[in-house]
Amino acid sequence: MAEVDSFQEINRKYFNQIANTYDDILPTMREHTAKIAQVMTEQVKLDPETTSVMDFACGTGLVSINLVPYVKEVIGVDISEAMVEKYNEKASLNEVSAKKMKAVLLDISKDKEGLGGKKFDAIICSMSYHHFDQVQEMTNNLVEYLVPGTGVLLVVDLIRTEHTVACHTATKHICSHVGGRYTPHFDPWHLGDFFEYSRFRGKSNPGSV
Repeated sequence: MAEVDSFQEINRKYFNQIANTYDDILPTMREHTAKIAQVMTEQVKLDPETTSVMDFACGTGLVSINLVPYVKEVIGVDISEAMVEKYNEKASLNEVSAKKMKAVLLDISKDKEGLGGKKFDAIICSMSYHHFDQVQEMTNNLVEYLVPGTGVLLVVDLIRTEHTVACHTATKHICSHVGGRYTPHFDPWHLGDFFEYSRFRGKSNPGSV
């Protein structure tokens, strides 16, 4: 019997395939990610001289590139080789140094020391939580990378509506099945539960971006 790919491996292969066209996969993709970055700057105090940010499941760096003026450094983390390559290419094309913006290929669920014990003032994760099959475990892992006491985890993701369900039906093989059913999105306030169980003070702010 052929070995079945894990949920994570299916995601990795899928995003490797679409990396070259990802930035334009939706007509409003660049505009929307710029708005997400702007909202993030309004939710947490960032300092261009001191703030270190991890962009988890960073993709091609659409959010990171918009945060560059506000932070000391942003390090992208992804399991997709092609996404990491496009991320670093984006930084180079925009003349942003690797010291300021770079991505690394890393699975934090398997390699706890891949960043050399580095802690971050903020970890951001945009439109990726609905791709995780173990949301609580991933949240726990991310919290471990925050500066104790002051680190902030910023998550932007889908709220359950008829539209979000319809949009992801065709790609449900790469979206998380929560509680045994297809739910590529979260009920309002649901994300706050994951923060609470991670011994992390968090809040969910349902709204539009």
